[in-house]
Amino acid sequence: MSKLFVDDIVEKTSGHGVSIPGHVSQMIRAAAAARVAGSVTAYTLIDTGVTASITPSSSSSRILILSQINMNAATATYHFSLIKRSIGGGTEAAVTGANQYGNTFIYKAGGEWLTMSTMVIDEPATTSAVAYKIYWTTHNNTTYNIGYNASGGGDNGNSLILIELGP
Repeated sequence: MSKLFVDDIVEKTSGHGVSIPGHVSQMIRAAAAARVAGSVTAYTLIDTGVTASITPSSSSSRILILSQINMNAATATYHFSLIKRSIGGGTEAAVTGANQYGNTFIYKAGGEWLTMSTMVIDEPATTSAVAYKIYWTTHNNTTYNIGYNASGGGDNGNSLILIELGP
């Protein structure tokens, strides 16, 4: 088996460089969001406050989205999370791969804390700034808490990580 040791790869002619498909171009992590509590009407989306923006370096780039929200509801119900995006400050729309219920759903008994994790690849086809935001809802009317930290600090276990995968 051969080994290749390289210190630098330099283009011979400008603009004809080496392309590495699928490479990680950048990673963005959302800032901590405050705990959110209130009442929800069935299927009404609640803004979790978890948001992050990324500006793709190529319109062919894909964005790997990793999200997690922690919550509970007073009533036994199905919980739904949906990631939406806004390109260049435009209208929000669901990311690639969402259905009428969102990206992730789970059933949980009333009062029990749960973690909803989502991993999806979006194809925004732009080099403009793309803002992503996590929404949540249930299929019953209920009261809820999103995010938890016994000390009341900003780190409530919710997260949104955006990873640009180059063309």
